[in-house]
Amino acid sequence: MQKRVMTDGSSVNDNRHTRRARRTLAALFVGLTFIAFGVASMTAQNQLPESFNLRQHRWKNRLLITFAASVNDPEYVRQQRSLEEQHSGMAERDLIYVVVLENGASRAGESLLSSAAAESLRKNFDAQPGEFLSILVGKDGGVKMREKKAVSPAQLHPLIDAMPMRRDEMQHRRRGN
Repeated sequence: MQKRVMTDGSSVNDNRHTRRARRTLAALFVGLTFIAFGVASMTAQNQLPESFNLRQHRWKNRLLITFAASVNDPEYVRQQRSLEEQHSGMAERDLIYVVVLENGASRAGESLLSSAAAESLRKNFDAQPGEFLSILVGKDGGVKMREKKAVSPAQLHPLIDAMPMRRDEMQHRRRGN
């Protein structure tokens, strides 16, 4: 054990466990700093696409696009609650949830949308300011449902499952293809 003299003249016992703990904390701090900068960099680079291209989802995904004034909109709150526990049902149906907010962060799945992309979607689907609107877009790019209220999985799933492409998908999955 060594004695260290502090700047105020006091002394502290310094054993190898204390030194090891200090080195571990320093390494942890450096590691967390790199992680924080990495996450910030990924957010800046990958999560703000200049535009949301509907064509990139054609024949790949169905889209549930919800337009709302803010996260405090009562219909938006109902929509979020009804979809919270339905991730597997959405994934099974190749459904991506897109949220376009007037006040707040808009997103497509887990990716944030730029304000230009959000505005483009508003114009494309004629969503009026302050209006709540849910739109289901099929894999063919066509609008399959347009509602001015929250929609539940109980409404969405049968509608999607009745679509010809979805019936083919279910048939192929049953066969194991």
